[in-house]
Amino acid sequence: MLKSVCVQIKQWEGAKALTLVNKQVVLKVAYDEEWQTESLKEVTRGFEKQHQGVSVELLLDANLREKVLSGEIQADLMQMYNSDFHSYRKRGIVADLTPWVERSGLKVNERFHSGIFNLCRTADGIAGIPISATTKGVFYNKRWFQQAQISFPADNWTWNDFMDISLQLAKTRGQAEGDYAVRIPFHWEYLWSIVKSFDGAFFSPDGKAEGYLNGRTTVEAIQWVLDLIHKHKVSPQTNGYFDTSAFQNNQIGMIFEYFIPLQYLEAEMGDDLGIAAIPSWDSDKPAEQIPWLCGFGMSAGSSHPELAWSLLEVLTMKSNPLTGIVTEGFIAPLKQTYTDVGHDKNRNRNFILQQCNLMNNTRFTPTSSEFQHLDSTFSPNLNKLLEEGSDVQALLNDLARSWDESHR
Repeated sequence: MLKSVCVQIKQWEGAKALTLVNKQVVLKVAYDEEWQTESLKEVTRGFEKQHQGVSVELLLDANLREKVLSGEIQADLMQMYNSDFHSYRKRGIVADLTPWVERSGLKVNERFHSGIFNLCRTADGIAGIPISATTKGVFYNKRWFQQAQISFPADNWTWNDFMDISLQLAKTRGQAEGDYAVRIPFHWEYLWSIVKSFDGAFFSPDGKAEGYLNGRTTVEAIQWVLDLIHKHKVSPQTNGYFDTSAFQNNQIGMIFEYFIPLQYLEAEMGDDLGIAAIPSWDSDKPAEQIPWLCGFGMSAGSSHPELAWSLLEVLTMKSNPLTGIVTEGFIAPLKQTYTDVGHDKNRNRNFILQQCNLMNNTRFTPTSSEFQHLDSTFSPNLNKLLEEGSDVQALLNDLARSWDESHR
């Protein structure tokens, strides 16, 4: 009887051990960029082959941020943008990667462009690993400048220089229907960059709008853009963005835009394409660049942190289809990938990389709660300035008051 019981116990223990060994571990990766799906599949399939008993589930959701913050989506790795690095870390959604980085022996400054990687650092540690970055600047048509006998923009050019060049280009080219010297989208995200370059801000460090959103610098910066459009008529009346068609069709000489379209502008315009930094208000002080950053963080609640870290290494710290495909429109933070795709030999890419090194932290960026509010509230009101000619100071006073009252 005792022998029989012992045999049964051993059989049960063996079955239990076998079950644990054969149990399938599922790692979940949440992301919201559909165009990255195939590259993610390719990378994760390779990971699965190297880790028997592990499968990777990809969770694509266009409303990823909202569902992560609400807890509706929980994953081992999650894609993050800009202020997500701060907010997710502050809320304890993603783990501090500092111990993992130190334990792995990862030499961050040797592997990554340090100016970009540092954007992933918060007061609470390292929130994630970057896979792409960019910022805004100016594309210009060199032929327009040559025809007007104007020097190309200097490294330390100012908004006064921008205005002077715009007026000269308009005078030389004439004002044919549909032709404009410049194009600045009258959209809050672009106006924010201009306000920052005027050394202003929409919000105080603690998130108040009074004296900032309606402050003197903000009013002057927005009025300056309106003067380009209404008074000087050198820029079209538009709040659209990511539209380079008129520039490509030789109907506009300069555009203020994200550097994302560089690849196809280079292919179409060749040596006629020029790029310049965002102007500043003071020639002795470069404009502070606002970053666009994307990367992946590791869930603080992952049931398999060791495996999650291993997958994070594969996704973000090696040249692969994912880190490669994002270079079509962005700068690769990973030095090896930057070299593999030939960007180290591209003058324009190296220039943008220099601009990325001037990027500030990601606390106040297009994905922060303040700017989500601006997108829904501020943008519609901008039409009153653009199309109806409303008073800038009065409108911003109302918006600042409304913001502070709703966030007491």
